[in-house]
Amino acid sequence: RYEACFKLKVIAYAQSHNNCAASREYGVTEKMVRDWRSKEHLLRSMPRNKCAMRRGTAHWPILEKHAVDMVHEQRQNGYIASRNMIRMWALKWAKQNQEHSKDFKATASWCSRFMERSNLVLRQKTKIAQKLPADLNCKILYNHFKDRVREQWNKWMISGKKSYTKGGNMRAPELDVLCDFVIKAWNDINVETVIKSFKKCGISNSMDGMEDDMLWEDEDETEAEATSSDLEFDPYDEAAINVSQDVLEELMISDVDDVDFEGFNT
Repeated sequence: RYEACFKLKVIAYAQSHNNCAASREYGVTEKMVRDWRSKEHLLRSMPRNKCAMRRGTAHWPILEKHAVDMVHEQRQNGYIASRNMIRMWALKWAKQNQEHSKDFKATASWCSRFMERSNLVLRQKTKIAQKLPADLNCKILYNHFKDRVREQWNKWMISGKKSYTKGGNMRAPELDVLCDFVIKAWNDINVETVIKSFKKCGISNSMDGMEDDMLWEDEDETEAEATSSDLEFDPYDEAAINVSQDVLEELMISDVDDVDFEGFNT
């Protein structure tokens, strides 16, 4: 790649000598010297540090306008518009509209320049997304044991005794250190948590079947039901507080003790 200022130097040397001398002096081919001399007026009008003479304008503006509309429509509908898809669509459109697409070949370089001119990228957000199931319940399971092992690991990484290889890479902790992680993590777990875990798995439940329901119980739902039942308002409880003892005895004690119940009338 040669800049415009270099090409002008070669042209000036060729004008004062000849094309062959310029090619030998600057290490370029004679054909390049001839081409540059024929485009001298273009080289003088372009920036000195620029190599190519592309202006960035499209050769087939109508085709590219329809191609941009197609890409936007595809993405609006949530579909991917790949490079091959753009090239195939453009080639098909060019065959149907030859008056606006003379000598169009839908090359890979054209597609790259077209996407750059139109500010198009292959990565895009689509409108179609996987929907979550309606009965999804987000639950977070707090793993006590793994969290405590990770805590021991972090402490060892900060202040533990480590060894390194000849290349400077840190070795993994020794087996006794890992066993110490497990022992400390296990001892930090609450005993009640271990008991409930065994019963939840059906390992140590009572043989009389009284604890079989723990397999399907949810502690959060059980606590919520207990709380809601405690907060429920019973109008009869408040009414009983405002009733005197004599009225309660009159309601509860019947004047006739020996009365047989003969059933309901049908």
